[in-house]
Amino acid sequence: MPSRNRAFFQGGCIAFVLIAWLVSTLTGWQTSPRVLAALRPQTYAPLSVIISEVAWAGTAASANDEWIELYNPGPLDIDLTAWQLVADDSTPDIALQGILRAGEFYLLERTDNDTVSDIEADQIYSGALRNDGEKLFLKAPDGSVIDSANANGGPWPAGSAAPDYFSMERRDLIPDSDSAWVSNNGTLHNGRDAYDNPINGTPRQFNSAWPPTPRPADASIPTGASPPTETATHTRTPTVTPPAPARLVISEFRARGPNG
Repeated sequence: MPSRNRAFFQGGCIAFVLIAWLVSTLTGWQTSPRVLAALRPQTYAPLSVIISEVAWAGTAASANDEWIELYNPGPLDIDLTAWQLVADDSTPDIALQGILRAGEFYLLERTDNDTVSDIEADQIYSGALRNDGEKLFLKAPDGSVIDSANANGGPWPAGSAAPDYFSMERRDLIPDSDSAWVSNNGTLHNGRDAYDNPINGTPRQFNSAWPPTPRPADASIPTGASPPTETATHTRTPTVTPPAPARLVISEFRARGPNG
């Protein structure tokens, strides 16, 4: 931009700011609370999104075919824009994107979409997890840690490499610790690897150690019971006794004399 035009543009900006300040001062105008709330960064509670499963060893098709699953346990959708899933050594370092729907899973597949060949990935990422263990953190846009996996930095607390390649599953909605993780049980699993082998994990499905909780039945009608039948209430009807028929009574008698 030529210097003359730049100076004109800067002068216009300064004038606009001064006019806006003058108007707000004279009229007492204030930014609405709704606008201020929208300008503030959204804050999230711990475990509002969780790392629900980590296939840190890959699959039987390839040790490089790692995948990670997130889960939204809350009642509201969450925009993952500016969220970060990062290891302590910065590999992987994933800038998340998209919407994580309430009660749904988010599948990240390493390198390409064939890692879990029969399930579409929500996001493809790069960067390997070390098999001897590392820390993995899920961070909100403001940098706060919402969840972690293996935060103590020791060996992975669950999962396995060859020959079974069991995934590491979250066993419940509880804070990260070694006891929060178990290996897939090899019976309840989902998805197929790049060579069409069954995956010993549950990508985009509830974990083998954490099945979905059935919705409670209507408390007013116990499960398996028939709805209550309305019972007729018998109300005693008073017996109405009809009045006795009136008797014909001669109450007065007048005899006519001979003269009428």
